[in-house]
Amino acid sequence: MSYTLLLENLLKEAANRDTHGLALEIIEARSGIIFILYSADKVIRGMKEIAAKDRLSAITNSIDATITLLPNKPGEFGNGQCLNSMEVVQSRAVAGYGPFVYELAMSHIHPRPITCDRFSVSSSAAKVWKVFQTRKDVDIVDAELGRFDDKNNPKTKTKVDDCEIQKKFGFDRETYTPSTNIFNNAIRYSGQKSAVSELVAAHKEVVRKIHEYDDSLDEMDIKRFLSRASSEFFMS
Repeated sequence: MSYTLLLENLLKEAANRDTHGLALEIIEARSGIIFILYSADKVIRGMKEIAAKDRLSAITNSIDATITLLPNKPGEFGNGQCLNSMEVVQSRAVAGYGPFVYELAMSHIHPRPITCDRFSVSSSAAKVWKVFQTRKDVDIVDAELGRFDDKNNPKTKTKVDDCEIQKKFGFDRETYTPSTNIFNNAIRYSGQKSAVSELVAAHKEVVRKIHEYDDSLDEMDIKRFLSRASSEFFMS
Protein backbone atom coordinates (compact mmCIF):
# COMPACT_ATOMS: atom_id res chain seq x y z
CA MET A 1 0.00 0.00 0.00
CA SER A 2 1.37 3.43 -0.95
CA TYR A 3 2.11 6.04 1.72
CA THR A 4 -0.57 8.35 0.26
CA LEU A 5 -3.23 5.65 0.31
CA LEU A 6 -2.26 4.60 3.83
CA LEU A 7 -2.46 8.20 5.02
CA GLU A 8 -5.83 8.72 3.33
CA ASN A 9 -7.25 5.59 4.96
CA LEU A 10 -5.98 6.68 8.36
CA LEU A 11 -7.50 10.14 7.97
CA LYS A 12 -10.84 8.72 6.83
CA GLU A 13 -10.84 6.39 9.84
CA ALA A 14 -10.13 9.36 12.10
CA ALA A 15 -12.93 11.35 10.48
CA ASN A 16 -15.36 8.52 11.23
CA ARG A 17 -14.22 7.98 14.80
CA ASP A 18 -16.75 7.49 17.58
CA THR A 19 -17.62 10.87 19.07
CA HIS A 20 -18.71 9.36 22.41
CA GLY A 21 -17.06 11.22 25.27
CA LEU A 22 -16.18 14.25 23.16
CA ALA A 23 -17.65 17.74 23.26
CA LEU A 24 -17.28 20.82 21.07
CA GLU A 25 -17.17 24.46 22.12
CA ILE A 26 -17.60 26.99 19.30
CA ILE A 27 -16.57 30.52 20.18
CA GLU A 28 -17.80 33.05 17.63
CA ALA A 29 -16.69 36.65 17.55
CA ARG A 30 -16.66 39.43 14.97
CA SER A 31 -13.04 38.63 14.22
CA GLY A 32 -13.45 34.89 13.65
CA ILE A 33 -14.45 31.47 15.03
CA ILE A 34 -12.59 29.11 17.37
CA PHE A 35 -13.50 25.42 17.52
CA ILE A 36 -12.35 23.45 20.58
CA LEU A 37 -12.81 19.67 20.60
CA TYR A 38 -12.25 18.16 24.03
CA SER A 39 -12.86 15.23 26.38
CA ALA A 40 -16.04 16.00 28.32
CA ASP A 41 -15.19 13.80 31.31
CA LYS A 42 -11.70 15.29 31.69
CA VAL A 43 -13.05 18.85 31.74
CA ILE A 44 -15.74 17.96 34.28
CA ARG A 45 -13.11 16.28 36.48
CA GLY A 46 -10.79 19.24 36.06
CA MET A 47 -13.43 21.71 37.22
CA LYS A 48 -14.76 19.53 40.05
CA GLU A 49 -11.79 17.72 41.53
CA ILE A 50 -8.68 19.77 40.79
CA ALA A 51 -7.55 22.82 42.77
CA ALA A 52 -8.42 26.13 41.13
CA LYS A 53 -4.76 26.97 40.47
CA ASP A 54 -4.29 23.74 38.48
CA ARG A 55 -7.53 23.83 36.52
CA LEU A 56 -6.11 25.51 33.41
CA SER A 57 -3.44 22.84 33.05
CA ALA A 58 -5.99 20.06 33.54
CA ILE A 59 -8.36 21.50 30.94
CA THR A 60 -5.50 22.08 28.48
CA ASN A 61 -4.69 18.37 28.77
CA SER A 62 -8.32 17.53 27.96
CA ILE A 63 -8.23 19.18 24.51
CA ASP A 64 -7.97 16.93 21.47
CA ALA A 65 -8.02 19.55 18.72
CA THR A 66 -8.53 23.23 18.05
CA ILE A 67 -8.89 25.26 14.88
CA THR A 68 -9.38 29.00 14.32
CA LEU A 69 -10.97 30.55 11.23
CA LEU A 70 -10.80 34.18 10.17
CA PRO A 71 -12.72 35.74 7.27
CA ASN A 72 -10.63 36.64 4.24
CA LYS A 73 -10.96 40.33 3.40
CA PRO A 74 -10.15 42.47 0.38
CA GLY A 75 -8.00 45.60 0.58
CA GLU A 76 -4.35 46.50 0.72
CA PHE A 77 -3.77 44.74 4.03
CA GLY A 78 -6.18 41.84 3.48
CA ASN A 79 -5.68 38.50 1.75
CA GLY A 80 -8.33 39.29 -0.86
CA GLN A 81 -11.86 37.88 -1.10
CA CYS A 82 -10.48 34.37 -1.79
CA LEU A 83 -13.87 33.17 -3.11
CA ASN A 84 -15.54 34.39 0.13
CA SER A 85 -13.66 31.77 2.14
CA MET A 86 -12.49 31.73 5.74
CA GLU A 87 -8.78 31.23 6.41
CA VAL A 88 -7.48 28.55 8.78
CA VAL A 89 -5.01 30.63 10.79
CA GLN A 90 -4.37 28.18 13.64
CA SER A 91 -4.87 24.45 14.05
CA ARG A 92 -3.45 21.77 16.28
CA ALA A 93 -4.62 18.27 17.14
CA VAL A 94 -3.52 15.11 18.88
CA ALA A 95 -2.93 12.21 16.49
CA GLY A 96 -6.03 11.27 14.51
CA TYR A 97 -8.19 14.32 15.28
CA GLY A 98 -6.82 16.82 12.74
CA PRO A 99 -9.08 16.00 9.76
CA PHE A 100 -12.08 15.60 12.07
CA VAL A 101 -11.85 19.09 13.54
CA TYR A 102 -11.44 20.54 10.03
CA GLU A 103 -14.65 18.75 8.99
CA LEU A 104 -16.49 20.09 12.04
CA ALA A 105 -15.39 23.63 11.19
CA MET A 106 -16.39 23.26 7.53
CA SER A 107 -19.75 21.75 8.51
CA HIS A 108 -20.49 24.65 10.85
CA ILE A 109 -19.81 27.41 8.30
CA HIS A 110 -21.22 25.52 5.27
CA PRO A 111 -21.73 26.56 2.47
CA ARG A 112 -18.97 29.09 3.07
CA PRO A 113 -15.62 27.47 2.15
CA ILE A 114 -12.25 27.52 3.88
CA THR A 115 -8.70 27.98 2.66
CA CYS A 116 -5.35 27.31 4.28
CA ASP A 117 -3.27 30.01 5.95
CA ARG A 118 -2.08 32.25 3.16
CA PHE A 119 1.40 32.68 4.66
CA SER A 120 2.22 29.76 6.95
CA VAL A 121 1.27 26.06 6.69
CA SER A 122 3.03 23.44 8.80
CA SER A 123 4.15 20.17 7.23
CA SER A 124 1.62 18.21 9.31
CA ALA A 125 -1.23 20.53 8.22
CA ALA A 126 -0.06 20.25 4.61
CA LYS A 127 -0.56 16.46 4.74
CA VAL A 128 -4.19 16.96 5.77
CA TRP A 129 -4.79 19.47 2.97
CA LYS A 130 -3.23 17.16 0.37
CA VAL A 131 -5.54 14.32 1.38
CA PHE A 132 -8.58 16.63 1.30
CA GLN A 133 -7.66 17.42 -2.32
CA THR A 134 -8.48 13.83 -3.35
CA ARG A 135 -11.43 13.05 -1.08
CA LYS A 136 -14.86 12.69 -2.65
CA ASP A 137 -16.59 14.34 0.33
CA VAL A 138 -14.57 17.54 -0.10
CA ASP A 139 -15.43 19.91 -2.98
CA ILE A 140 -13.05 22.45 -4.49
CA VAL A 141 -14.89 25.71 -5.24
CA ASP A 142 -15.00 26.55 -8.95
CA ALA A 143 -12.60 29.32 -9.99
CA GLU A 144 -12.02 30.85 -13.43
CA LEU A 145 -8.31 29.99 -13.38
CA GLY A 146 -8.76 26.68 -11.55
CA ARG A 147 -7.23 28.43 -8.55
CA PHE A 148 -7.15 31.80 -6.81
CA ASP A 149 -6.12 34.80 -8.90
CA ASP A 150 -2.97 36.42 -7.51
CA LYS A 151 -4.22 39.59 -5.80
CA ASN A 152 -0.85 41.26 -6.46
CA ASN A 153 -0.83 40.34 -10.17
CA PRO A 154 -4.46 39.64 -11.17
CA LYS A 155 -5.32 37.95 -14.48
CA THR A 156 -9.13 38.05 -14.29
CA LYS A 157 -11.53 41.00 -14.15
CA THR A 158 -13.50 39.66 -11.20
CA LYS A 159 -12.33 40.48 -7.69
CA VAL A 160 -13.99 37.59 -5.83
CA ASP A 161 -11.19 35.16 -6.79
CA ASP A 162 -8.37 37.55 -5.84
CA CYS A 163 -6.26 36.10 -3.04
CA GLU A 164 -2.80 36.09 -1.53
CA ILE A 165 -0.93 33.20 -3.15
CA GLN A 166 0.34 30.55 -0.72
CA LYS A 167 4.10 30.76 -1.14
CA LYS A 168 5.28 27.66 0.75
CA PHE A 169 3.13 24.94 -0.87
CA GLY A 170 1.31 26.87 -3.60
CA PHE A 171 4.10 28.32 -5.68
CA ASP A 172 6.12 26.70 -8.48
CA ARG A 173 9.75 27.71 -7.94
CA GLU A 174 10.77 26.60 -11.42
CA THR A 175 8.21 28.56 -13.42
CA TYR A 176 7.80 31.23 -10.74
CA THR A 177 4.01 31.01 -11.00
CA PRO A 178 1.18 30.08 -8.61
CA SER A 179 0.44 26.35 -8.45
CA THR A 180 -3.03 25.04 -9.27
CA ASN A 181 -3.43 22.91 -6.15
CA ILE A 182 -5.47 22.86 -2.95
CA PHE A 183 -3.21 25.46 -1.31
CA ASN A 184 -4.49 28.04 -3.81
CA ASN A 185 -8.14 26.98 -3.69
CA ALA A 186 -11.14 27.12 -1.38
CA ILE A 187 -12.85 23.90 -0.24
CA ARG A 188 -16.19 22.79 1.22
CA TYR A 189 -16.99 19.62 3.15
CA SER A 190 -20.00 17.73 1.77
CA GLY A 191 -19.95 14.77 4.17
CA GLN A 192 -21.97 13.96 7.30
CA LYS A 193 -22.74 17.11 9.33
CA SER A 194 -24.72 15.77 12.28
CA ALA A 195 -21.64 15.46 14.51
CA VAL A 196 -21.53 19.24 15.10
CA SER A 197 -24.93 19.48 16.79
CA GLU A 198 -24.24 16.27 18.73
CA LEU A 199 -20.93 17.56 20.07
CA VAL A 200 -22.28 21.04 20.85
CA ALA A 201 -25.10 19.38 22.81
CA ALA A 202 -22.45 17.40 24.72
CA HIS A 203 -20.71 20.70 25.57
CA LYS A 204 -23.95 22.17 26.92
CA GLU A 205 -24.30 19.08 29.12
CA VAL A 206 -20.76 19.65 30.42
CA VAL A 207 -21.70 23.24 31.33
CA ARG A 208 -24.88 22.03 33.06
CA LYS A 209 -23.03 19.43 35.14
CA ILE A 210 -20.32 21.86 36.23
CA HIS A 211 -22.89 24.53 37.15
CA GLU A 212 -24.86 21.89 39.07
CA TYR A 213 -21.71 21.09 41.06
CA ASP A 214 -20.73 24.75 41.61
CA ASP A 215 -23.38 27.36 40.79
CA SER A 216 -20.74 30.10 40.80
CA LEU A 217 -19.42 28.66 37.52
CA ASP A 218 -21.55 29.47 34.50
CA GLU A 219 -21.28 29.12 30.72
CA MET A 220 -19.04 32.18 30.36
CA ASP A 221 -16.61 30.84 32.96
CA ILE A 222 -16.29 27.55 31.07
CA LYS A 223 -15.89 29.46 27.80
CA ARG A 224 -13.03 31.51 29.30
CA PHE A 225 -11.29 28.40 30.66
CA LEU A 226 -11.59 26.59 27.33
CA SER A 227 -10.46 29.63 25.35
CA ARG A 228 -7.34 30.03 27.50
CA ALA A 229 -6.69 26.29 27.47
CA SER A 230 -7.02 26.24 23.68
CA SER A 231 -4.31 28.91 23.40
CA GLU A 232 -2.07 26.94 25.77
CA PHE A 233 -2.73 23.75 23.78
CA PHE A 234 -1.87 25.44 20.49
CA MET A 235 1.38 26.86 21.88
CA SER A 236 2.48 23.62 23.60
